[in-house]
Amino acid sequence: MIQCIKLVLGFCLIANLCVLCLPAQSAAPEKFALQEKFVFPIQETAQTKSVSLKAPSPSELPQILADFEQYAVQAMADWEIPGMAYAIVQNDEVIYAKGFGARELGKPDPVTTDTVFPIGSASKAFTSLLMAMMVEEGHFSWNDPVISLLPDFRMYDPWVTREFQVRDLMSQHSGMPGHAALMVPFFHFDRDSIRFLERFIKPVTSFRADFAYQNTLFLDAAALLEKVSGKTWEQLLQERIFTPLGMTRTTATWDGLLSFSNRTLGHRWVNGWTWGDIIPAQEDWPYNDWVYHYGPAGSLACSILDLAKWARFQLNKGELDGLRLIAEDNLEYTHRPHTIMNAPISGSQMYYAQGWCYQTYDPYPIVWHNGGTLTGTSMVSYLPEAGLGFVSVANLFVCTIGDALHLAFYDRYFRKENPPDWCRSMLESLRLDSESQTPPIRPQNPAPSPDFQSVTGHYANSFYGTVSVRGSENGDSLILSIGPQQQPLLLTPWDGNVFLTSLPECFDYADFTTFHLGADGASLSMSVDLLNTDAGFGEFTRVKEVDEELPWLPNTTVSQLDALIEKHMQQLNIPGAVVGVWTADQGKYLAARGFANLETGEMRTLEDPFRIGSITKTFTVTVALQLIQEGLLDYTTPLSQFYPDFPNAEIITIRDLMRMKAGIPEYTTDEFLMHLFYHLLDSYPIDALLAPLYERVAEFGSPGEKVSYCNTNMILLESIVEKVTGNSLAEEIAKRITEPLGLQQTFYPTGVTFPGRTRGYDADPESGQWIDHTEMSPDFSGGSGAMISNLYDLKTFAKALYEGTLLSPETQTSRLQAESFFGQPGWFRYGEGIVDLAGFWGHSGSIFGFQTIMCYYPPKDATIVISYNTEEFVQPLFLEITALLFPNDVPWAVTDPTNVANWRKFSQ
Repeated sequence: MIQCIKLVLGFCLIANLCVLCLPAQSAAPEKFALQEKFVFPIQETAQTKSVSLKAPSPSELPQILADFEQYAVQAMADWEIPGMAYAIVQNDEVIYAKGFGARELGKPDPVTTDTVFPIGSASKAFTSLLMAMMVEEGHFSWNDPVISLLPDFRMYDPWVTREFQVRDLMSQHSGMPGHAALMVPFFHFDRDSIRFLERFIKPVTSFRADFAYQNTLFLDAAALLEKVSGKTWEQLLQERIFTPLGMTRTTATWDGLLSFSNRTLGHRWVNGWTWGDIIPAQEDWPYNDWVYHYGPAGSLACSILDLAKWARFQLNKGELDGLRLIAEDNLEYTHRPHTIMNAPISGSQMYYAQGWCYQTYDPYPIVWHNGGTLTGTSMVSYLPEAGLGFVSVANLFVCTIGDALHLAFYDRYFRKENPPDWCRSMLESLRLDSESQTPPIRPQNPAPSPDFQSVTGHYANSFYGTVSVRGSENGDSLILSIGPQQQPLLLTPWDGNVFLTSLPECFDYADFTTFHLGADGASLSMSVDLLNTDAGFGEFTRVKEVDEELPWLPNTTVSQLDALIEKHMQQLNIPGAVVGVWTADQGKYLAARGFANLETGEMRTLEDPFRIGSITKTFTVTVALQLIQEGLLDYTTPLSQFYPDFPNAEIITIRDLMRMKAGIPEYTTDEFLMHLFYHLLDSYPIDALLAPLYERVAEFGSPGEKVSYCNTNMILLESIVEKVTGNSLAEEIAKRITEPLGLQQTFYPTGVTFPGRTRGYDADPESGQWIDHTEMSPDFSGGSGAMISNLYDLKTFAKALYEGTLLSPETQTSRLQAESFFGQPGWFRYGEGIVDLAGFWGHSGSIFGFQTIMCYYPPKDATIVISYNTEEFVQPLFLEITALLFPNDVPWAVTDPTNVANWRKFSQ
């Protein structure tokens, strides 16, 4: 069934023989430089025309049109098509246009030349024209790197990302598997989500080596159009194409389609594929939005007369009725062959251009593109050298009649002897394909299914995010919910841990889902074959059930959180993220998204450790507070007791250091940080870090006056702890904090080696390429930012930090007496090594390659932990998560950029 879905849902590019042109397989993607051999001059590919084939005379044409109409009407009946229309253009004139059949089966409204039909992938050429217009206007060139224009553009391979040019977006040679992300819109992921998912799709061929049909990259083309124009793709279509060409019965939106009273929504087979009962699509069908999520690749709908105007415009080389929209050579570029396709027709060769196909044929080459939606199909085709065009639309799913009709018409127009019966041969081929897709037969004695309780729960992968499996209402099957609207897949027991999978109201039989069970009979993972059409992203790992007594957040909230994470990862180009949310009254949420290692393709997991940066400060201050409790230090102990020559040392106290009120300047200057960027493995003794500060006396402020965030406070405090105890801070943290709390993945490292799978990345300021910054000396950050932890340990520590588990009540009370930061909102306060954000207590941390935030919210007994494996701001995501979960409790408006800016000041 998966192959059938691929066949019809790629917006129907099936190469005129119902055979999908899939890419060849290769073991690993090679890195090819751009070679002009992949761009084929038209004059070299055009087949020498047969001198015996000539256009008909004016007196012969009426009979040809009449005979062809009879042929088309019979084909329509053979294909069981409720309604269709076609038009023929010759020398800038519409010489034939007519509608046949019904707009909707069982109703009297006829198809006319004004009936609006969805046209699927024939829409791609409209996006291509907009791109050519922008090239002509100098916004970008075809050879510009996409990433230089769209910084959030990412492919799986960093080299491919860097080399991907504008012209590659619409040439169908990306190296991704054919129809990548095919199923994503079924689960209502939007365009930005689909674009984001491209980075997770592993290539199966070398870049620019093989043809593989895609829809996703047209979304990147539209994003580029929108960025340079400041207008939506839909607005550009209306202003730059529809209105100038007088295409008044053309739209790119669902609401636009519904606004036409004379329109068809199309039809589908009841079970989604094989011949049988045909039913009309309805306005409330849950999959109507599928084509609009892929809009720039296939969402247009138009009448046959408007489609004929489009064909005239193409034949007139960028001009219609005296109005020129684009220069002839720029339009011609969109028709120029770029990528070799398979050639299913003997004596013919096909190429993909820019939203068009170019096919050699006798007597003239054909430029064409078909289209297919879930409820109909289309064909736009023309012969530039003959001034002849053919366009057709039909309102039935899995119907490639347009592919057959345009060839059948050209054969008759040029009076070929004994031409193939294209309609019959393609229909027979399609029926054979259909008959081969018979539903499976369940074993006579199937193994018993596992206890549903053992497989229900939450599963996740980096592509689809978090999904849930629960029992159905009647208890005889399972429901797999996925995507922003929690679209259900029905899982029916089949044989043991294998379940038959169906997409309700669309495909009665899609494929199988297999649960992989552990020794205790509980599932560890599951494989959803239907979703493995997306390069293996049907593989899900069960999310670890920490705090099993705490239920998951509602599915709708889970989807909202998935979408927030995805949005921030895309906007900020985050390699990977882990997020944990635990609330006593609402439930929990856990997610690991993206890459742990960009080189190996390993994904982030919930358990893996990561660097926590300035969250280290909470540990350092906790040790110092314990020493105060033990009488080894005092709040009022002056810095001069340990550093007598340090500026203001006699009036700077231990409390000033803990509260960021010492008035001392930052040792991590821009110059020092730039040096560190390329020298992270070097040793940095504390005296060497402090030495420059003795020369910066003029930068010191008055101790005790104001809270001013500064890392220097904490490396001084670390040194003081070590002088007082005679032990390293790493030893004191282990003895006093991590061991008592049972934090098994939390420690202060003593060397440069990082213990986990997750790599930390920063962008090179010159090249923009990722630099692996995972290994580093702990010296330069020390008690200010050197520590390592993981999601679950920080969840435990966040609550203990607020509740003062390791301190006396008096010491904890003092710790939580927070004061506002200088120049910041009143709700942004600092205590003794702890931040108070309107009642969210914790700390954030940034260090080369990593960003983390950890907060506990007492009123809801809620904890939130977020980690990125790049030095990008986690705080904006925290803002949105808290605003989503606690909308009445937070003082920040996530749409207010000043609030995000305030957070960003507090990031080191």
